[in-house]
Amino acid sequence: MAWSETLFYNNKDNVMNCRNCRNLTLWFIVAQLVIPLSAQFAIYKDNIPFFDPNQTATDNSCRMAVPGPLDSPVKADRFVMYGDFRLIGYYGANVQLIKNEIPWSEYSLFRFRLRHGAKIKLETDIDLDVRMVTEPYLFFDPVYELKYHEVLFDTMNVEFNNFARTSSSIKIGRQDIRMGSGFLVKRGTPGDSSRSNFFDAIRWTIPIEYGSKLDLIIIDNHANSSAVIRSFNDRDIDLAEQDSFGVLAWVSDIQFDKTTLNGYIIYKMDRHRVKTTGYEGELYTLGIDWNYPINNSISINMEIMPQWGHKNGKAISALASRNQITFKEIETVNIRIRCGYDYLSGHNDPDRAFDRLWGRQSGIGCLYDFGLDRIDGRAYDSSNMHRIWLESRKKLPHNITVTGQVDGIFAARHTDMAGSNGLNPSGYLRGTQFMGVVKWEQFDWLSHSLVCELFLPGNYYTVDRNDPAFHARFVTLFQW
Repeated sequence: MAWSETLFYNNKDNVMNCRNCRNLTLWFIVAQLVIPLSAQFAIYKDNIPFFDPNQTATDNSCRMAVPGPLDSPVKADRFVMYGDFRLIGYYGANVQLIKNEIPWSEYSLFRFRLRHGAKIKLETDIDLDVRMVTEPYLFFDPVYELKYHEVLFDTMNVEFNNFARTSSSIKIGRQDIRMGSGFLVKRGTPGDSSRSNFFDAIRWTIPIEYGSKLDLIIIDNHANSSAVIRSFNDRDIDLAEQDSFGVLAWVSDIQFDKTTLNGYIIYKMDRHRVKTTGYEGELYTLGIDWNYPINNSISINMEIMPQWGHKNGKAISALASRNQITFKEIETVNIRIRCGYDYLSGHNDPDRAFDRLWGRQSGIGCLYDFGLDRIDGRAYDSSNMHRIWLESRKKLPHNITVTGQVDGIFAARHTDMAGSNGLNPSGYLRGTQFMGVVKWEQFDWLSHSLVCELFLPGNYYTVDRNDPAFHARFVTLFQW
């Protein structure tokens, strides 16, 4: 059962006992001993560092980026350990727009995510990357319990550089993948919140002339977290509603004068659904992503994605578009402004709306993706909408960044549920959401964020579902 659904149920079998606490601690002690010792068996011939200490990490609290260095205190050319500890505190009220009438209309909890891994150079052009993760949840309201305390491998892959004596590289195994803006490919485990985000995949990256490249990717993901690599203290947390298989061909950074183009074709097959909300079917998606700088301060980005196939026995012909204008930072005031319009086609049958494939995240915020999106469909589907948004970001002294965002969200179509479940059969305005983010990068290895989200429902909902929704969270991230 995915965490996004088990959040609403009290499963006594998942309460942590002392024995599980000891097991969890033991496994991480073993990991910190075994992984460094395994590096002693690595064969190292060339004195070439394989780990970039300036690499940024993408950390998610409901998929919000928190950049920071992954520099490790271990400075070895052939072996480096890395990891992070993240603490998130949540508070939510009326997350489905009905006050005090459903379970978990108000909730508070803490999440403790611990990741530890190592990169090992086996040969001059062969690198091994292994990482383990766990994230227990401590609920305070409406029930007090500690849950979701399994440990799994969210990274385990081997990368071959200069593959077959060419400049290409191939990575085989469990890995994070984000293609382009991430609109369609970035979330391999949508049912796992931000604990993990991996794909079980083979990725072959082939450089092309003038800085362009071609990525050929095969994905084979399973809903069961222990299907490929057995989890420790397995809690039967499903990583998705169904298994998925896919093939991608993605060409990036094609240059024409000032214009940059990205093009791709994606095939995805959903199968073996483990939940009633799961899908079975085959989808084909084409896409072209166009970037053009008008001048040194303003740039335009447009992406269009037709989609066809079948899902749950129903034919699909859908379309999505992502459009954005960026006003780059003005040095005198350190402000960046972005605005955009997103369209994802809908249908009276939610199964026939545009499918986000492995990119199930709206960009609106955690409140909408988790709480509101499930009212007329699946959580994190983020489809059937017109979205107009504006974001402003300002840098302050002492490495503090303040971001404000407002979203106007409209339904593209009414679903068959209109007229019931608090949905208005004639209104199209889903609502307006306001989000504020304050981030403090205290040190290179320590950062803090505070996020507040307020959703004001529109006439897409009836008077039975018109209470404003609120969500707040703070994030502390420690990296090594």
